[in-house]
Amino acid sequence: MHRRSVETITGLMLILSAVYGGQSIAAADTLKNCEQEFAHLQTSTTDVTKLTQGWIELGNSCQGTGFYEYRLSKLYINSREYAKATQTIESGLVYGTAFNRELLLAKGDIYLHQKDYATAENAYRVVTTKHPGWYAGFNYLGFALFAQGKHKQAIEILDKANSLMETADTYRTLTLAHHLLDNHEKAVESLNRAFSLDEDILADRDPMVAGIRSYAEIGKFDVSRNLLALLLNRKPEIKSDEEYLKAGFFVRQKMIDAGLIVE
Repeated sequence: MHRRSVETITGLMLILSAVYGGQSIAAADTLKNCEQEFAHLQTSTTDVTKLTQGWIELGNSCQGTGFYEYRLSKLYINSREYAKATQTIESGLVYGTAFNRELLLAKGDIYLHQKDYATAENAYRVVTTKHPGWYAGFNYLGFALFAQGKHKQAIEILDKANSLMETADTYRTLTLAHHLLDNHEKAVESLNRAFSLDEDILADRDPMVAGIRSYAEIGKFDVSRNLLALLLNRKPEIKSDEEYLKAGFFVRQKMIDAGLIVE
């Protein structure tokens, strides 16, 4: 090859590198700015309608990032505007961004929000197939299975999610699934692990009630009573909640049966 030809090719490569490298930097800057704008919107209002409108107004600068479409779809889901959510997801997938997996997950969220758990399961299976290394797909799939009463399958999938990345949310569902299967040791282990990752679990009625009952089932009544007190402290309005009251009576009856309380 002639020297001039080599120099020409080298020059073209440098130009192309500069052009596309510049585009990548610009795209990254755009995404960062859009993420900051969304964070600012979230701090400025909790009204979903206002948040949605504000985000739509940023469409000219953020559309096509994938992040924009994902966040907009979630806002539409929260507003029960499912057709708009679907349309937004499909338009976002066309861009082929790094947020495709989140957009696919949002497809399942549309059905989960409507309590159509079987259809949500199918949608989340697409996510786990296309992104087998991502914990979130397995976490949501596990919940969809749990919500259908498929507790053993749910546990298997949720354990897979935790093997990829442990989250309090996954352990929350595991607490419930193990409790319903009478795996009480596993239930309390899951609740404790959830607490170690996020102390807000103490204000979450369903896993706390499951934990209270499971601790009573294995004879650890002091822990059950402490959990009852912790839940009440974190959520004072729960004192009149039916499930909370039932859990308290359950612990008391177990203590009577064990001869620790004499009526």
